[in-house]
Amino acid sequence: MYEQWKYRRAEYMIFERILAYIHRHYRRSNLQVHDIAKDIHFSTGYLSLIFRRRMNQTLWEYITELRIDLAKHLLCTTSKKRDEIAYEIGYESPEHFSRMFKRYTGLSPTEYRNHMYNVYL
Repeated sequence: MYEQWKYRRAEYMIFERILAYIHRHYRRSNLQVHDIAKDIHFSTGYLSLIFRRRMNQTLWEYITELRIDLAKHLLCTTSKKRDEIAYEIGYESPEHFSRMFKRYTGLSPTEYRNHMYNVYL
């Protein structure tokens, strides 16, 4: 029983370190799972397994959600253009950002901004 608790505690601590790294660096366009693994000192496979077990999603799904949430905030609170937002949140290509944004929200960045603008009028 103690060994099982000890294992869960160690896994939780690794998970916390993964989350901390992601939250510090998710805006980097060149972020890779390898970077996280190198910083945490575990293999990419092990990190991916722990993350999926804890979050029921992959590291990249989580990172994409963080980026999209930040993009939504920027679209609603600034007048920045799509390209500026894309680069600021970690995408190298505004087109890729638009595709991912639409996949996660169902709207293009422009449609989202216009919709949110009309909602709060």
